[in-house]
Parts: sequence; C-alpha cells; structure tokens
Amino acid sequence: MCTRSSPSGLPLDEVTWATKMQEAGYATAAIGKWHLGFKSWAHTPTERGFDYYMGYYAGSTDYWNHESLCWPGSFKNGCFENTTSDGEAVTGVDLHRNREPIFNNTEYSTKLFTDEAIEVINNHSQTQPDKPLFLYLPYQAVHVGNIPEPDHPSYALDQAPQEYIDVGGLFRMQHVRAQCSQHSLASQLSDAFKVLVAT
Repeated sequence: MCTRSSPSGLPLDEVTWATKMQEAGYATAAIGKWHLGFKSWAHTPTERGFDYYMGYYAGSTDYWNHESLCWPGSFKNGCFENTTSDGEAVTGVDLHRNREPIFNNTEYSTKLFTDEAIEVINNHSQTQPDKPLFLYLPYQAVHVGNIPEPDHPSYALDQAPQEYIDVGGLFRMQHVRAQCSQHSLASQLSDAFKVLVAT
C-alpha cells in the first residue's frame, strides 16, 4: 500500500508490462486488485500502462462492501474521503473505475470482476476488433477480507457467498475453519474462470 505515511509502491521509473503491451499495439485493461501503490495518481493503473481500470488500490478489501483500511492520502474521494490528519487509519470505500470511486456496490467481488471482464472483452471485440486486448485480471480471491470478527479481530474468514460456504462445509472449529473458507473462495474463483472461458 502506498500513501504519504508509507511511501512505497512500484517506483515510477519502472516500466510495466502494460506499458510494453501498449507500445506493441494492444489495448490494455486491468480489473481487480492493484496493490502497487496509490500515493498519487501517477502510481495508479491508468497512469501505469492501462487504458482502463476497475478494482481496488489497497492490499485487501471486504468482498461485499468494498471497504478497506485507508490512511490519509492524496485523493479527495473514495478510500481517502474524510481521513484523519494525524495518520490514524480509517475505513473507506476502495472501489474505482479509472479515477472515479464507485459507491453503494455490494456485489461479491469475484462476480463483480468477472462481469466487468466479460463486459470489457465484449465491448473490445465490438469496438476494436482488429486491435489485440491485454486484460490483467488479478482477482481478490483467495485473499482474506478485512472485516473483523470477535474470534479473530484482524480479519474475517467467511468472505464467500453462503452457497459456497455450505458446499465447502465451513466448520466452526478454529483449526479447520481457514482451510474450509479458502476452499469456498477457490470454488467461487473456479466458477468465475468457467464463465470467462465461455465468453
């Protein structure tokens, strides 16, 4: 994560794969997890070789409400709206389309990113059929979400749709709970790949 209080991220003099793909004549799009810095607009995907971006900037976010822990940063909207001036973390929406925050979206992230990827692919094939498309799709799954639970306040394990948790047999016993949740997340991801391949 890259903010004023944590000035890390992909150095601006590093050339990205997306930039090289643009130079080779590809249209470029990224959908999903960025996690390569957002200290300034220059660190974000549309300034790092992507013509189009939809996703979240931070390292983790909630799968359903798309909120992340954020620190005071350079942006006025989205994840950085109403942050504190003393460096205390706050929770805020971290879902963006290009530079614009997306508010009031509660679609499960794997489905949201899959649907967006299908829309980008279909739109590209209709509007630029002679230009190749480079689509970078780093799903959030199987990363944990970030909404605390009483028995593990640092993150939530139950960040999969209930039907996947039920099939995976998510046990409430602590020592097997994480593996079952990971199975539920991976099952959802596998289904998303099947939809994408059929596109």
